[in-house]
Amino acid sequence: MKKGIAFTVLSITCALVLSACSCAADEPVVITQPSTTQAPSTEAPTQEPATAAPETTASETTASEPKFAVSLVSYEAPEGSDISYPQLTGLRSESDVTRWNDYFRQDAASTAEGLSEGDTVTVSWRLSSQTSRLASLVKITETTVQDAAYPTVTLTSYNIDPSTGDSLRLHQLCSTNSIAADLIAADKAAADGEAQTAYTVAAPDGTDVTRHITMEGLLDMYEEFIPNRAAKSDEAALAELFNQMDFDGKNPSAVGCTYWQDGTLHLVFPYIHAVGDYIDIAVKDAHRSSNTK
Repeated sequence: MKKGIAFTVLSITCALVLSACSCAADEPVVITQPSTTQAPSTEAPTQEPATAAPETTASETTASEPKFAVSLVSYEAPEGSDISYPQLTGLRSESDVTRWNDYFRQDAASTAEGLSEGDTVTVSWRLSSQTSRLASLVKITETTVQDAAYPTVTLTSYNIDPSTGDSLRLHQLCSTNSIAADLIAADKAAADGEAQTAYTVAAPDGTDVTRHITMEGLLDMYEEFIPNRAAKSDEAALAELFNQMDFDGKNPSAVGCTYWQDGTLHLVFPYIHAVGDYIDIAVKDAHRSSNTK
């Protein structure tokens, strides 16, 4: 099979990320715009259309259950920077609410304190999937070092089950073996001149870079994360790579992160700065391998 990554990889820094995905849809979640103070917003949130993850089996949320919601809060950032962070309400455990909110607040503080003189950063958030069983929060961080021509962009996902307050990883919710097999089969079809429709790949600015990426090339980039790579099939190696995605607070070497948007699973891997710092692989029909159906 041809090597599918046309760019020369000089170095890759794998960011530690805390994330997971789910495959159930139900009750919409609400997100409000940032306030101008560090205190969480007390205004009533504005309803937005729900974006459902596929194959829901969740029952209707009853009136007695807490309503999960997210508000964005502005952090007092250095001049030229703009940092927001989410604050949650409506988790079934107040201790989980405190734990997550303290984490996000400290994350914003660490971002601001980590800037050197002349550096600037913009931290923005979006709620990419909102259901009664999954809140998928995506953070985009753009950091500009003094005198740098372009900012460095990172994507981090924080996906939370509102019913438990837990963060879950891809392999806990979907069959990584099935996903890997689908993507390898798509590459073989493309090599035979057939249309490849199983996945698309985008750079951070939205540019379609699918033609530059194959799963074999992805495995070449991350072979250090796959012990005894030469003895494994591409399907097995890719599934093993997927099993290491999503930082849950315990795994110290997460390869990348995942999130759901518009019913589609997204796999995000750090990439070379010349291309845009990360690639976002949108996997169609990943819900077919869900363990939650």
